[in-house]
Amino acid sequence: MAAGLLASALGAGCAGGGGGGRAGDPLPDVDLESLDGGAPLRLADVGDGPVVVNLWATWCGPCRAEMPAFDEVDRALGGKVRVVGVNVGDDPGAARRFVDDVGVGFPQYLDRDGTVHTELGATGMPATAFVDDGQVLDLHTGALGAGELRDRIERQLGVTVPAGPAPAGNRSAPGDDH
Repeated sequence: MAAGLLASALGAGCAGGGGGGRAGDPLPDVDLESLDGGAPLRLADVGDGPVVVNLWATWCGPCRAEMPAFDEVDRALGGKVRVVGVNVGDDPGAARRFVDDVGVGFPQYLDRDGTVHTELGATGMPATAFVDDGQVLDLHTGALGAGELRDRIERQLGVTVPAGPAPAGNRSAPGDDH
């Protein structure tokens, strides 16, 4: 029931567009469970340098639609920007199946109770935070295609994103220090 209420509250903004959030605030100090069974992530300690945090849910169609774009851009970045996916409120098994089905390779974590979504001030799903040195620079609500994601990374984080994906070995890794 709690997951249903969370989905209902978050779903009101599913597929919305635009800004929102609390630019200038630090990332929430929350421990997130790894979806691949690896080490948990303390979001506030995600590292120095540029980070993109994508919030998503299995029930959100636009979340599913944008995942391949995030994977493509993550590969193209070759580790210059850390990309982190955060599932909001789903059962861990359902979230893992979703990631496997969509086929993304960047690190994925679970926010069981929606704390990250709430503390970032997100108003819908999907939501993407552009972060530098632990500070949220911008929060976008709504799906992003690869072109718009590249543009936002360049504009918000000052990192040029190559046009095509890099070789599969050059990806964001859970322990990257950017």
